[in-house]
Amino acid sequence: MERRKFFGASVAGAAGIMLSRQAQADTTSEIKTYPSIAEMINDTSIQLYDVVETLGYYSAGDGGGATYDIADATLSDDDAVDGGSVINLNHADLQAILRKSGTVSARQFGIRADNTDELDGIIALEKYARNHQQNIYFPAGVYNSRGRLPFYTNANGAGDLLEGEKDYRNITVYGDGKNTILKTTTENGADVLNLNTIKNLTIRDLSLTATLTGTGGAGSNGVSITGNCSNIEIRNVDCFDLPYLAKSGPNYIDGGKAFSMQYGSLTKRMDNIRFVNCTARNCGYGFGLDSPFEVFQDAAPEVVVNGMYVENCYRGFVLSAAHPVREVPVRGVNCGVRIENAVARNCQQGLSMALCDGAYVRVKVRTTKSVSDLLHGVSFDEEVYGAAIIGVKYGNIGIDGHMYVTQSILKLGATTRDNTNNILTEQTFIQSNLIARFADNAIVPVASNTSPARNCKIESNFYVLPDVFKSAELNNLITEI
Repeated sequence: MERRKFFGASVAGAAGIMLSRQAQADTTSEIKTYPSIAEMINDTSIQLYDVVETLGYYSAGDGGGATYDIADATLSDDDAVDGGSVINLNHADLQAILRKSGTVSARQFGIRADNTDELDGIIALEKYARNHQQNIYFPAGVYNSRGRLPFYTNANGAGDLLEGEKDYRNITVYGDGKNTILKTTTENGADVLNLNTIKNLTIRDLSLTATLTGTGGAGSNGVSITGNCSNIEIRNVDCFDLPYLAKSGPNYIDGGKAFSMQYGSLTKRMDNIRFVNCTARNCGYGFGLDSPFEVFQDAAPEVVVNGMYVENCYRGFVLSAAHPVREVPVRGVNCGVRIENAVARNCQQGLSMALCDGAYVRVKVRTTKSVSDLLHGVSFDEEVYGAAIIGVKYGNIGIDGHMYVTQSILKLGATTRDNTNNILTEQTFIQSNLIARFADNAIVPVASNTSPARNCKIESNFYVLPDVFKSAELNNLITEI
């Protein structure tokens, strides 16, 4: 079957098992204790309704110890046996049923975390924890997988759900900080956590990475939130060395995004999504939001990114929307994103914003490397800059920090889809306290064939803005120090 045994168990969920059988157990009898699961299942003296304990899964002290109630196996479905919450004994049609404690450890499902494929065990673990409202604990180790981990609702290629939306009922998935590593190893790319159409879940205190063995498919993201999601918190999660591929026609990078939100459709909505004190190292993007522009017109989501640190990435923070296919309201729209206490260090491009209206952003940009050393091998983009703010309305954006050397400090202006359908930056407050020791250009107007920005309040504390921003008819309030 697999390299590890489920002790005669088929890999499936524990749904359908009534753990209320615990009440049938004779709690006054002596609790039998075993060093491992194997010794428990081979003890012929175990009786119906006994309560037993193990000191480990494979051996005493390996972290897989648990308490079980002994139940009648003929009363359960065959597919309930999962090697963790329901374990067949080797005699008398008996099963050991895991007692709920509020938290279930990966070790209690025989998951070794030894950098070999653990997907089947993690599927069984996730199903049990979700059905029984148990937190999931991943102790220190490397949890490798041949595909994305099962924290998603199945959908077809068009995004139509193939099962009911998963509600995790406010459980927490957590580990031992950077010593717990969740990982995918694939030829064609697989996100480690693709949270598609789920709700009420917290993930904290662990690391994510991926290995790509081929170059003909896609890259791999860390946390990718897609579909209809709500009440998701990602806290103290570290993403590192996520592989990405540069694609052309159109030009983009596939994978490599540490933390991303992708709407993909006008019918998708997300709300109350939080990223707190997360880090990204050696990835494509640190944080990225990608959406059809019109998805923000009906209801603004609440997306908070607080205390994120991004280092050695192609782009630090990216907020982008596709060019609108219908007229933009005069009042603009609200993407609902708030980024604060954020740092982009030694990224090729610190902040990139296009058509994401209503965003509140505070990012510190710092570089200590030369231009050539900041490049990340993206063949279609060898531009280095601190921030780009393009076609943004009703934003509140502050950038500061120090760059050793750059081509541009700030790019500011309008979209350039065509000469008749440009979208200006408007009604936006921009404060730039970003300085560079060496810069080819300071503040660069984008789409200077038209007015790049109007009705904006712009504070530049180190550099003088080009005259194109200062025409009286643009009504920009400019402060230069």
